[in-house]
Amino acid sequence: MIKKSSLWLVSLLTLGSASAFAADGDPDSTFGFSARAYIPWVRGTPDAADTVAVLSQPDGKVVLVGNVNVYSGFNDQDGNPINTNGIGVTRELLNGQMDPSFGGNGTGYFLIYSDPRDDHVIHARAATLDINGRILIAGYDSDHNVGRQSAAVWAVKPTGSALDANFGSGGEYVHDRGVNGSSDTLLSIYASNATDIQTGTWNGYLVSGIVNNNDGINQGYVSGLTATGHYFAEYAFPISANGATCATTTAASLAFKTGGLAGSLLYASGTAVCGGLHFAHVVRIRNWGPDLTFAGTGVKVFSFGGNGSDPVNSPSAATSVAIDIFGRALVGGYVYSSDLRTPKDMGVARIGVGGDFDTSFAGNGYTTFSWGSAEYTWVNKVLLQYDGKILLGGNEVLMLPGAPPAGLAALMRLNDDGSADSGFGNRFGVSGASDYNFPLHGGYSPMPLVSSMDFTEGENVLLGGYVQDPTALQSTYFSVMRIRNGPIRTPDLIFRDGFE
Repeated sequence: MIKKSSLWLVSLLTLGSASAFAADGDPDSTFGFSARAYIPWVRGTPDAADTVAVLSQPDGKVVLVGNVNVYSGFNDQDGNPINTNGIGVTRELLNGQMDPSFGGNGTGYFLIYSDPRDDHVIHARAATLDINGRILIAGYDSDHNVGRQSAAVWAVKPTGSALDANFGSGGEYVHDRGVNGSSDTLLSIYASNATDIQTGTWNGYLVSGIVNNNDGINQGYVSGLTATGHYFAEYAFPISANGATCATTTAASLAFKTGGLAGSLLYASGTAVCGGLHFAHVVRIRNWGPDLTFAGTGVKVFSFGGNGSDPVNSPSAATSVAIDIFGRALVGGYVYSSDLRTPKDMGVARIGVGGDFDTSFAGNGYTTFSWGSAEYTWVNKVLLQYDGKILLGGNEVLMLPGAPPAGLAALMRLNDDGSADSGFGNRFGVSGASDYNFPLHGGYSPMPLVSSMDFTEGENVLLGGYVQDPTALQSTYFSVMRIRNGPIRTPDLIFRDGFE
């Protein structure tokens, strides 16, 4: 059973002063406190919250969606409070302060959580806004009573007052495959009011994820949902590489584009593990099957380094995909360190409409960026600017012997040819890059992490994630920062159609 909570939420913000000399890549001091805002959910013990999506509304307000650990409203037999996992949604004004018109009773937030007595766990992994302003959240609903985890989507009303009862069942759609021991998780969601590549006029949602039907195979897939929250089609894609069928594939990100010079296109990207080797991949889908005009099989499996197909020296993972006006897929991610668990260097590749590397990008179609021998960096999100420049948003972690890991938010801007844009950022030793710490409680968060990125107001950038409290390391909070990036355009090209 899903409930809405009436917890108190506190936003600790003060307004900074704008700088007339701020450059691209600098924090926007008109937002929050020194361009940052953090939102603690105060009635959890300890506070534990992380943002999975930052979404910019056409009016410039900022929606944050993530996971929280909060008091459930119930106590155990000894009177101790029982916490539960929930999904939290907040909205901030243009200056970074909480929006009192969102949520109930002027709180600025909305919370979905499962009754711990039902033995359910819900979790968000991605979110988007639809043309009606609803907030669509994708993730999973795990029912321990029957021993399976199902893909799930929730629809929150634009006001944040309640789930939309016209979507799914009471505002939630659960895709129960009916297989005990199965695990199904959505990793990405996209809203469309455009023309679908299969069904003609279509108004609904695309989701992507990973499913294991208790058969030892983890398979990536893309599905379509109607506007009322029901599946109508699905394509689960098998991938082979180096002569081996991949035991694990993911669909961590998807991109759908209508019009443009290449017509309507649907890409999904993620990671493939084949014979113990790690590859990045991008799949192009047509009529809910592989688009055989792309790479011959509909699938491009590659590495960000080496010769573009070197999983031994350049084991790779893809986390984000975007489509440019020419229909090319721009894929971001990272190259693993030697332990095959830790990201080491940022990676990005551009794939042409035929499935070959686009050699006008970085000389061979792919490249990596190292920030230093002790720095571990990775891309979580790729955005394309109106002028063709490319933004890579993610994280940097400094790993020095004998010292605890130290994290920073990371952002790079590339030129259209894949070279670092020297006109962006001021990170010492890395052209076209900036990193950002997060002041908090008189110190700095030891581990701020960025999970999502979006444009706002022209092409300024929002970085959403979470921060760790330096005074209570077990506590983490929603966080968002706004970064200056180019002039404010009139009209605003990012929101030229009122919804993007």
